[in-house]
Amino acid sequence: QKRIPTWFKQQLKQKREWKPNEIVRFHDDTNEIQYGIYHPDSLHQLRLTASGHGIPIGTPWSTNEWELDAEFTKVATWGTKAPQHHTAAIRGAQYETFPPNEGWVTSRGDPIKLTDLTIRRMTLLFTNKTGPPSCQKKWDHILRSQIEWKKVWRTLQNAFANPYDTKTWFRLIHRGLRLNSNDKSIADKTCRLCQTTRESHAHLLTCSRLNELRRLVLKLLKDHLLRRRRPPEALRGQDLPRGELLANLQLAGSGVRSAPHAARRRCQRIA
Repeated sequence: QKRIPTWFKQQLKQKREWKPNEIVRFHDDTNEIQYGIYHPDSLHQLRLTASGHGIPIGTPWSTNEWELDAEFTKVATWGTKAPQHHTAAIRGAQYETFPPNEGWVTSRGDPIKLTDLTIRRMTLLFTNKTGPPSCQKKWDHILRSQIEWKKVWRTLQNAFANPYDTKTWFRLIHRGLRLNSNDKSIADKTCRLCQTTRESHAHLLTCSRLNELRRLVLKLLKDHLLRRRRPPEALRGQDLPRGELLANLQLAGSGVRSAPHAARRRCQRIA
């Protein structure tokens, strides 16, 4: 008994409480296992369907003379969705089923049911621990600006981009493109386009060999997407200053990722 945890002993000493509308298990007059919905002073018998949901049947029984702790057994259910006039799916007595649906907590201490653990919920539970990606702090340092990252991440959803475009833009944001500067097998770190500056993610935003492509994409945006808005200063056609393509909301993702296919073919001819 010394090896039994104290918290477990305390759980055994707790008195069971029977709540209204609680599903319970009991034995009928023929000693058959039955399920019912407990109400104060009454019990409504359930008929189980093939899917495990219960349907109230018959007339409620009076429980005034019943000793509830001796007659009833706690029941484990699963989920909350059920057909109309049905109860949640019944798994059986709590002491016969594992794992229980209730009684779990997250790493933050918030109570949670196993049936609430969707893929989205589990992803948020595991990813929120790490905080924002390290690329955000790096870009803020390089561009010497506080970028509105919520708006930048929103650009990953764009009707003008195919999966290849989105993947490239995602890698650029995370500084994960394979460039000469981060390829250890290449000794020459010079940009393969302009042949004058060290090839890096920040340099891609201001490389002179990409100026014509930027002007073409920005012209397409001005003519077709930004008609109702006053275009930013960068739409006049001059070379973009360092980092403006990423820091400006209207330009974020437009020149690198979401260019229409015609602009991308034009880029191949320029390069």
